[in-house]
Amino acid sequence: MPDTMEKAIRKAVVETFEGMAFMEVFSQQPNDKQKLLADPREVSLAVLEPFHGDFRLCLPKALLILIAETVYAIPAEELNDQVFQDTLFELLNTIAGQTLKEMLSEEQTFLLGLPRREEQARSAPEKIWYFQSQDQFFHLAYAGDEYRP
Repeated sequence: MPDTMEKAIRKAVVETFEGMAFMEVFSQQPNDKQKLLADPREVSLAVLEPFHGDFRLCLPKALLILIAETVYAIPAEELNDQVFQDTLFELLNTIAGQTLKEMLSEEQTFLLGLPRREEQARSAPEKIWYFQSQDQFFHLAYAGDEYRP
């Protein structure tokens, strides 16, 4: 995976979480003893142009609840599956858009598909980036064509 995409993804995840949820995020690989993705929620988003691939975002439900409470300013007991899905969709759409904006020249355009829920097994992604926020781990994955400037 080119260094350009690595940097763009890390920057996009940190800025998206800080901007939308006012949460500090660290790029961090979990060790074997740290709990990873308890009760996971996962969504994906296709990159259609200028190259083809798929971004996937996977968060534990507990972290998703904290984010949704902040974004929608409503208590956890009033949140429902639709709010969780909308929150995940918005996070991933923003992360993917910011990543591509950072990677591409100002003149170059990109096209993304619509976010979708992930409910079935898929092939192993090409690359996974791990992050931590609020003492919880989550990850962003990308599988597909490599970007070549």
